[in-house]
Amino acid sequence: MYKIAFLSFFCLTVFNVIAQEKNFTENDSVITVKENDEFTITLDANHSTGYRWFLEVEPISGLITVEEDRYVINEEEKGIDGAGGKEIWRFKAKTVGVVMLKFTYKRSREDDHVSLREFQINIE
Repeated sequence: MYKIAFLSFFCLTVFNVIAQEKNFTENDSVITVKENDEFTITLDANHSTGYRWFLEVEPISGLITVEEDRYVINEEEKGIDGAGGKEIWRFKAKTVGVVMLKFTYKRSREDDHVSLREFQINIE
């Protein structure tokens, strides 16, 4: 009985640690991750206005890849016209190095941006 309980606890703990993804927000300008880590950067957004975040500086090939970019409406505002949300960008650190990511918040048909976020990604 104790062996089964211990084994269950051990497996859940190991799988939880493996599955954890590092999450960062627009307040984290310097991000440190390990090689092969997956991590997200979450930025406040409101697609109903026509604005979205654009990755202006593509990651250096081989160091980091964009795995996903998705928009989610704030849970408490679902069903409300003009509701805000968040853009969640998921990356994978491929190899050791430093990458600068630059995001601009703008409408796709306009050149000027209303907001800028820059992140230094240190991959150890």
